[in-house]
Amino acid sequence: MKKLIATSMFLLFVGSISFGQQNGPERFCGTYEYQKEIFESHPELEESYYAHRLLMNSKMTSTNKAGEKASSYTIPVVFHILHEYGTENISDAQVYDAMEVLNREFNATDPDSVNVVAEYANLMGNANIEFKLAAKDPYGECTNGIEHIYSHETRNGDGFSKISQWNRARYLNIWVVDIIGVSGAAAYAVKPSGTDGNFFWVDGIVSNHTYVGSIGTSAQGREATLTHEVGHYLSLDHL
Repeated sequence: MKKLIATSMFLLFVGSISFGQQNGPERFCGTYEYQKEIFESHPELEESYYAHRLLMNSKMTSTNKAGEKASSYTIPVVFHILHEYGTENISDAQVYDAMEVLNREFNATDPDSVNVVAEYANLMGNANIEFKLAAKDPYGECTNGIEHIYSHETRNGDGFSKISQWNRARYLNIWVVDIIGVSGAAAYAVKPSGTDGNFFWVDGIVSNHTYVGSIGTSAQGREATLTHEVGHYLSLDHL
C-alpha cells in the first residue's frame, strides 16, 4: 500500500527538520538516524532503498501529467499508546486532534498554508489522502483505532517497542511513547525499503507524546511533527 501511494502522489515535503519544544530543548526528526542504524546492521536494505527510489522517480516522471486527476486513498490508522500511567498516557481527545491536523495538512486546508515560501507555493496541493482511525481491528472487532497499553517500552521508543503491531498492509501503525530511542528526536518513521523482507516488524512511526496533535501534553507549534513523519512513511525525503 505504501509504495503505491508514494509513487502516485505529488506532495512537496516542506517543513522544519527541527521541531521546537516550549520550555525545553529543540527536538528533531530522527528518521535518518534510525535509518542509518538499520543500514549499518543490514546493508542489503540500503541497496533496496536506492532501488526503490529509482523506481519511484521513474513512475513519478511517467505518470504525473499536468491537469491529471490523482487517485484518492484512505489510510486506516491505529495509535498504540504505551504508558506507565503517567502523562504519556494521552487522552483519546488528543489523538482525535492529531488526526484532524494530519488531514488538514495533507489536503492543503491548514490555516498556515498561507505561510508557504513563495517559491514553493505553486507546488503545494491536495495529496488526495484521507487518514481515518481504524473502525475494525485485525480480528474484525469494532474499535476506535486507539490502544492504551501498559508497557515499560514507553521508556525505550525503539524498534522493539513496536508491540501489538497491526497488519502493516492494512493499517498505519503509530506508537506514542514517553522517551524516544533516537536521542533528541521528537519522532521518527521507517521508509518502505527499511521494512523489506523480515523487517516488517519495524514498520510504522514512533512519536514522543508531546508531539502528537496540538492539545493535551502537546501544544500549538508541534502539531506538524506527525505530518512530517507520515511523509517519511510514504517515502518522502527531506529537501
